[in-house]
Amino acid sequence: MKLGITRFAVKWDIASFAVIWGIESFAVKWGTTRFAVKPGIARFAVKWGIARFAEKWGCTRFAVKWGIARFAEKPGITRFAVKWGCTRFAVKPSIARFAVKWGIARFAVKWGIARFAEKPGITRFAVKWGCTRFAVKLGIARFAEKPGITRFAVKWGCTRFAVKPGIARFAVKWGIARFAEKWGITRFAMKWGITRLAVKPRIARFAVKPGIARFAVKRGIARFRREMGVYKVCSEMGYYKVCSTSRS
Repeated sequence: MKLGITRFAVKWDIASFAVIWGIESFAVKWGTTRFAVKPGIARFAVKWGIARFAEKWGCTRFAVKWGIARFAEKPGITRFAVKWGCTRFAVKPSIARFAVKWGIARFAVKWGIARFAEKPGITRFAVKWGCTRFAVKLGIARFAEKPGITRFAVKWGCTRFAVKPGIARFAVKWGIARFAEKWGITRFAMKWGITRLAVKPRIARFAVKPGIARFAVKRGIARFRREMGVYKVCSEMGYYKVCSTSRS
């Protein structure tokens, strides 16, 4: 995924998404990419080209190879700073560092002198975007998060991403793709105090609409898969297009 051109390739046919934060594992297959997060000793592996994203939750190592990028994060203090000039993402639990080299597609956060700081406990996110908290400008993207209430808004063109801890709302418009979460059946509660990603068990439905695709997350087995007969989602040039269900 390149944020500059906003590439987001999701293979729904073999994609596996498991989200259980606290006692469960989080696995996402992104083509050949694998995204696994386990609580306790969670590993986070994402192969994106040559990119590798590994996270250990016990000592919480987060290694991302994006070119020569490395991300190490420890849960203790969990501070992080992203320098976008030299593309360095520093996570400071002790001296954890995250260097992300994203060619031209840069993730976060020196679009000016942006700084990303996260504190444990209440999980404060502060990115200075001129004067904002967490602003990631991808086009006209704006990301703001408040501690305590933990709201965040990301404007991706006209995209809005809002998450509240108790009654979290999640809406993401990705080109024509809309990612909406419904509370009741699809609860995506991001609690920053306990840092828990709660996806409602049993029938947690994650509706991503870049055509008509579905993101089903089941807690327990936590699988991310598209329904049979529904379209597979893929992206092209920064926007989604709906492909046939056949495997590419």
